[in-house]
Amino acid sequence: MKEILAVLALLASGVCCAQPPADCKPSSLNIPGAPYPCVFPDHRAIFRVDAPDAQKVRVRVGAGFDLAKQPDGLWYVTTTPLVEGFHYYLLQVDGATISDPATGTYFGGGSWSSAIEIPASDADFYSHKQVPHGLVRDEWYFSTVTQNWRRAMIYTPPGYDTNTKMRYPVLYLLHGWGENELGWTFQGHVDQIMDNMIAVGKTKPMIIVMDNLNAVKPGEDGSIYNARGVLTQAVPQARTAQMGAPGVPGVNIGSAPRPGGGPAAAGPPRVPPVSVTWSMFRGPGPVTFDNPRPAVSAAEDGKTTAAATFSVPGEYILRLQANDQSGDGGGGFQCCWTNVHVRVIVKPSSGGQ
Repeated sequence: MKEILAVLALLASGVCCAQPPADCKPSSLNIPGAPYPCVFPDHRAIFRVDAPDAQKVRVRVGAGFDLAKQPDGLWYVTTTPLVEGFHYYLLQVDGATISDPATGTYFGGGSWSSAIEIPASDADFYSHKQVPHGLVRDEWYFSTVTQNWRRAMIYTPPGYDTNTKMRYPVLYLLHGWGENELGWTFQGHVDQIMDNMIAVGKTKPMIIVMDNLNAVKPGEDGSIYNARGVLTQAVPQARTAQMGAPGVPGVNIGSAPRPGGGPAAAGPPRVPPVSVTWSMFRGPGPVTFDNPRPAVSAAEDGKTTAAATFSVPGEYILRLQANDQSGDGGGGFQCCWTNVHVRVIVKPSSGGQ
């Protein structure tokens, strides 16, 4: 009798774990029918992994969490509350890093990763609505810079194909570090954001070009984190500076990344708690910054500047790395940083030195 009761208890525990609690809803990024990962109203999440022979299982999201093996042979963990928004995550099973087959995959952090969506309180502006819709086109083109065929995602506004005589402004929208040309469409909801804003008159209809910034000229190192300096067709307007005289590169980072990681979403501007670092990415000679880690001004919508002195004339690419320290896992694995690149042409000084 005791043995029968023990078996029934074990079966009951397996049934209990097979389905999530009623108030833990499957993430919107799960594959159809997958109950895990699921999200509680307080933004805690449950992850489940089927690895019966594993010795250790960990999920790399936020600060990272170890899973525990349950009587049903599956591994579970309930996280602390996660920052609302889109999160990349990966699983570690006995040291091997893999994606979770229960979710779709998204390119971020330099690899194809799983993802979980923590419902955001301000999600209305990027939600699907009954408004006129534009299109995101998957376009291939031959780059004369990389000498390869490349893909770009291009958003065109509602009416683009019928208003053939209308001229539209073009926005070149770059992805975050470790992402690619798909990020703004699949992680950042760029088409929903634009459709909704155009419908209520908050922005003009425009074309948005989303290229893959991981691009190199022939013979250069094309590995994911080295290829960050070449715009393949459209070159930004260069700034100019005199050799030996300080130039003042400046950026504005008032449009914050989406909480939790992934591409930034166009919402009400805010200035997250960030640290920034200037460095030379590419150039013919040394560059000296008066303050390579300047403060970020919340009073000026996130403006930061630094004076740079160039040793020899030529073309330079300066890099500013901004690290968002807000929220759980801020600045940690795959969350949350971005790079800004500034192209500077340094001319010889008037004295010819």
